[in-house]
Amino acid sequence: MPLQGSKIASKSASLLASSSSNRRRRRGVDRSMSRMISTPTNTTTSTIQKIYDISRDVFAAATPGFVPLPSDVEHLTRSLDSLMLQDIGLDASMSCFTANPQDNPKVTYIHFAESPTLSFCAFCFP
Repeated sequence: MPLQGSKIASKSASLLASSSSNRRRRRGVDRSMSRMISTPTNTTTSTIQKIYDISRDVFAAATPGFVPLPSDVEHLTRSLDSLMLQDIGLDASMSCFTANPQDNPKVTYIHFAESPTLSFCAFCFP
């Protein structure tokens, strides 16, 4: 199943889903981890696709000032809360989840996919 756009997070990673028109360039984040992510499996792809589909439905009518229905937000939140690292091809032993006491902690940005209206990524915190 091809990805049609998505960015996800799990318990140790944080999700950002935003309209591409409102997305700002982020500085100071390490994008090198995206090369280290394992190749998506069918399970990973279907998990990302499921989150994308829910997000697309929830934000379909998004315009400036748009607030989704509480039930839609709850549905999306439940789906995101159930994610595990493995669901999106990450592993807790990856360097983005470990902090070096001699350095400042690095926040790692991992880009999964995007469409013209929705973008999914993960910010991994050590």
